[in-house]
Amino acid sequence: MRIFHVAAMLSVLPVAAIAQEAATADPPAASAAYIGVNGLPACPAGSNADRINKGEDLGDITFEGRTFDVQWPSCPKCISHALMITDPSVVDAPVTEWSLRHLLNEITGAAGPGDAIQTVIGSMRVDQVIHGFDVPMRPDVEKIIVQPWIAAAGVTSFSGLVDRLNGQDGAAEADAAWNAAPFRLLSIGYRPDLLNGNFAEKRVLSGGEGRFIFQAVTQDGQFVPMLLIFEYELPATRPEEAIAWAEKFHNLTTQDFGEAYNTALREVTMGFTDRNVSFARPNNNMLSQLRTNELAGPPTGPDQWELREFRITHAGRLEPATVQMNPDISYNSDDARKAELVKYILGPEFIGSFPQTTIPWSHNGAPFLAGSSITPAGFVFGPPPSAPGERPPRVDTWLAGEVEEAPRGEDYAAEIPTEASPVLTEAIRHRFASTTCNGCHGGDAIRAVGLSDKTGEEAEIENRAIASKLVPHGYFLTGFTHVDARADRPGHQGGSIMSEFMCESDLVARAAVLRGLIDAGTPEAMRVAENAAQILAEEPQEAQQPVGASALEMSLFAQEEFKAAADAVMAAEAPASAEADVAATAGQPTGTDEAVPAGDTAEQPRAVEDVVQTITLGTSIIYRNQARPH
Repeated sequence: MRIFHVAAMLSVLPVAAIAQEAATADPPAASAAYIGVNGLPACPAGSNADRINKGEDLGDITFEGRTFDVQWPSCPKCISHALMITDPSVVDAPVTEWSLRHLLNEITGAAGPGDAIQTVIGSMRVDQVIHGFDVPMRPDVEKIIVQPWIAAAGVTSFSGLVDRLNGQDGAAEADAAWNAAPFRLLSIGYRPDLLNGNFAEKRVLSGGEGRFIFQAVTQDGQFVPMLLIFEYELPATRPEEAIAWAEKFHNLTTQDFGEAYNTALREVTMGFTDRNVSFARPNNNMLSQLRTNELAGPPTGPDQWELREFRITHAGRLEPATVQMNPDISYNSDDARKAELVKYILGPEFIGSFPQTTIPWSHNGAPFLAGSSITPAGFVFGPPPSAPGERPPRVDTWLAGEVEEAPRGEDYAAEIPTEASPVLTEAIRHRFASTTCNGCHGGDAIRAVGLSDKTGEEAEIENRAIASKLVPHGYFLTGFTHVDARADRPGHQGGSIMSEFMCESDLVARAAVLRGLIDAGTPEAMRVAENAAQILAEEPQEAQQPVGASALEMSLFAQEEFKAAADAVMAAEAPASAEADVAATAGQPTGTDEAVPAGDTAEQPRAVEDVVQTITLGTSIIYRNQARPH
């Protein structure tokens, strides 16, 4: 059965893939618009996220001129009220359980929340070695974040700040120090696309992720390009428990923003942020990792764009850890390590298992995963060409120079091996690079996002021209990150907090998964889905994927296969179910069910055909074996 990661496929959905496509005393008044801190738009009006959030129909998915028999489902308020919650009435509300202090206290247990600051911020004040790789200090973090916080807290050293945050100088002093913390809550999120399990086998490892995102601010309230991202596993061991998380978040869409909404959301978030003795985890806490995404200094300076991760050890301490999906940068510069990287990419571990690939902790007995992910300025495309038709220079990126450059439409249309390859083609190189943190966030994202609808060299030229307009000097396709509240954030349409990628693509895909999980909870849907999966397992389908199909294309073909199988199941059952479906749609009673008033669509049961339509988009989650972190 060819079922692929919706997390990997739909989360890289290009714009062209969709058919035309700081606590206050009192929380501010809620707004009907999808907005964030300081009243900034979360996504621009008219964006795909804004449209689906309003319940508009986006129609069929179209990718590179081919329309797939899969439609985006309607999911009113799913994005603003469940998936990426940014409204000021929520993020600026004085809810203790959403404060940085509370989240860190629940993570660290007896050690104290100040110890978490010591680990995360303190680790950036000194040079370190993580997993055998050098991780230098971040001097701009010390200058912009740490020293002003020390002064505002009324202490003279970082160790004094940590003690004060831990309450060793008294409760009032600790309160004042935390009130001066240079971080402001931007969003509370739900990632159903990161559900890990196999519904067909009635086995689930997690129900997805819940997230809190804070952005650094100066003492006078100016946002700084640095995020703290709390990523929690949602506890679930059975499909019903995973669906229950989807229902909890989806139920939030029935309320308007306000005190009652915040109370309901608080109850949901405490189910994964707070310690619970039933969680068989260190400190009884469900934190998977705390990540930093930081570019406090200039992109061409020594403090280049960096991502780090921190996890709770078995001893119960929050400690620096390797980043996921990213080899150390030395594998792109040291000749011996570069040769090892090429061998890994061409072998069965990577190309033979794509797209379910993970980057291993070590390779051939040597450390592989990086202690931090650095995105050098050279990892992005340079400025547009100086003359029409001139091929722009390809600056340094993963394994640049190891293959001969080929325009999209040539090597990209070449066959991708399924087990191993003797030659590193540009298509394979790009496939690897876009899997890594710094490759995806750097220059290789331009092809992945597919801003240009053209092909070949013409697309390369246009993409670089677009990138240079999005970001001054050509740095970073989406600026510092996909979520950024700075006034001058590049790569964000209409001054929105979230990037074009989030607003036109990723949030819409997450909404489709949420809608699919909600629909998957009905007995009819589960039965049809399981029978369809059985058909695919017993009767291998003909390979429909075009030669060199991208991960996104493979996902769409897999979904189309599933829908065809589901349609076959439904056709076989049509005589028995048609009358009930027609009656339900007409608002008439079926059996002992109560009549549903015609036109009351909010209360009408969804016809099984509609359910299968939306389940199709969630198929890769519901019937897959493991999640891919990203």
